[in-house]
Amino acid sequence: MPAQTKPQRQKVMRKGWTPPLWVNVAFGASMLVLGVTFTVLPQRGMSTQNKLLLLVAYCVVAGFYLVRAYRQFRKRREAG
Repeated sequence: MPAQTKPQRQKVMRKGWTPPLWVNVAFGASMLVLGVTFTVLPQRGMSTQNKLLLLVAYCVVAGFYLVRAYRQFRKRREAG
């Protein structure tokens, strides 16, 4: 009876350009600052609900880039 072998995982190649760590951190932090700034500053004709929705959208985009930067940081740390 042959020994069962575990299937080998293949690395998934990502398409496109991946920005460096500092670009992801800078973009994520700036999106967070801009979102808070737009929420705090008074704007004519914009309801509080729309402001909060905009803040959430900015936080989601900022979170995406900050998580991406954290993953790059962890990967670089593991490599050496």
